[in-house]
Amino acid sequence: MDPILAEIYSTVFAAAPYVIGAYLLMWLVLFTYVLIVVGGLKRTERRMAALEEALALQQTVPQTVPQVVPQQQDTP
Repeated sequence: MDPILAEIYSTVFAAAPYVIGAYLLMWLVLFTYVLIVVGGLKRTERRMAALEEALALQQTVPQTVPQVVPQQQDTP
Protein backbone atom coordinates (compact mmCIF):
# COMPACT_ATOMS: atom_id res chain seq x y z
CA MET A 1 0.00 0.00 0.00
CA ASP A 2 1.12 3.50 -0.73
CA PRO A 3 2.51 5.20 2.40
CA ILE A 4 0.52 8.37 1.71
CA LEU A 5 -2.75 6.43 1.51
CA ALA A 6 -1.85 4.53 4.67
CA GLU A 7 -1.36 7.85 6.49
CA ILE A 8 -4.70 9.22 5.18
CA TYR A 9 -6.56 6.04 6.14
CA SER A 10 -5.03 6.03 9.61
CA THR A 11 -6.21 9.62 10.11
CA VAL A 12 -9.72 8.91 8.80
CA PHE A 13 -10.19 5.68 10.71
CA ALA A 14 -9.06 7.28 13.95
CA ALA A 15 -11.77 9.95 13.65
CA ALA A 16 -14.51 7.53 12.49
CA PRO A 17 -16.05 6.92 15.96
CA TYR A 18 -16.47 10.67 16.47
CA VAL A 19 -18.07 11.16 13.07
CA ILE A 20 -20.43 8.22 13.62
CA GLY A 21 -21.29 9.53 17.09
CA ALA A 22 -22.02 13.01 15.72
CA TYR A 23 -24.31 11.59 13.03
CA LEU A 24 -26.15 9.43 15.58
CA LEU A 25 -26.61 12.42 17.87
CA MET A 26 -27.98 14.57 15.06
CA TRP A 27 -30.42 11.85 13.98
CA LEU A 28 -31.57 11.46 17.59
CA VAL A 29 -32.13 15.22 17.92
CA LEU A 30 -34.01 15.32 14.62
CA PHE A 31 -36.19 12.34 15.57
CA THR A 32 -37.02 13.92 18.95
CA TYR A 33 -37.94 17.20 17.26
CA VAL A 34 -40.23 15.43 14.80
CA LEU A 35 -41.96 13.57 17.65
CA ILE A 36 -42.55 16.83 19.52
CA VAL A 37 -43.97 18.52 16.41
CA VAL A 38 -46.26 15.56 15.63
CA GLY A 39 -47.53 15.54 19.22
CA GLY A 40 -48.34 19.24 19.02
CA LEU A 41 -50.07 18.75 15.70
CA LYS A 42 -52.25 15.96 17.08
CA ARG A 43 -53.14 18.08 20.12
CA THR A 44 -54.09 20.98 17.87
CA GLU A 45 -56.23 18.71 15.67
CA ARG A 46 -58.09 17.44 18.75
CA ARG A 47 -58.77 21.01 19.87
CA MET A 48 -59.97 21.98 16.39
CA ALA A 49 -62.32 18.97 16.31
CA ALA A 50 -63.75 19.93 19.70
CA LEU A 51 -64.28 23.51 18.57
CA GLU A 52 -65.95 22.38 15.33
CA GLU A 53 -68.22 20.07 17.31
CA ALA A 54 -69.16 22.84 19.73
CA LEU A 55 -69.84 25.22 16.86
CA ALA A 56 -72.01 22.66 15.07
CA LEU A 57 -73.93 21.99 18.27
CA GLN A 58 -74.42 25.69 18.85
CA GLN A 59 -75.77 26.16 15.34
CA THR A 60 -78.23 23.25 15.55
CA VAL A 61 -79.67 24.11 18.98
CA PRO A 62 -81.91 27.16 18.72
CA GLN A 63 -80.97 29.92 21.07
CA THR A 64 -83.87 30.65 23.35
CA VAL A 65 -83.69 34.19 24.55
CA PRO A 66 -86.36 35.05 27.06
CA GLN A 67 -88.65 37.77 25.83
CA VAL A 68 -89.04 40.61 28.24
CA VAL A 69 -92.64 41.75 28.24
CA PRO A 70 -93.27 45.10 29.90
CA GLN A 71 -95.87 44.94 32.62
CA GLN A 72 -98.86 47.22 32.34
CA GLN A 73 -99.51 49.48 35.24
CA ASP A 74 -102.99 49.68 36.61
CA THR A 75 -104.29 53.22 36.52
CA PRO A 76 -106.61 54.18 39.46
